[in-house]
Amino acid sequence: MKTHRYEHFLLEHSRPYVNVIKGFECSLEQSKEAMDLYQKSLLLHYDILASLTKTITPLDTAFLE
Repeated sequence: MKTHRYEHFLLEHSRPYVNVIKGFECSLEQSKEAMDLYQKSLLLHYDILASLTKTITPLDTAFLE
């Protein structure tokens, strides 16, 4: 995301991050419920944003990080 910061940002640019989130696994020290909530929240946000638009304005890209 930093590569495309403050330029024409396509939601598809964040696909590598989304793929990492999909593969998250919980360690023994972490709460599985909390990790599941974090993972589902990020994936839902991506899916919802992607269903609404393909791009995000350059001024809003800083909030994605």
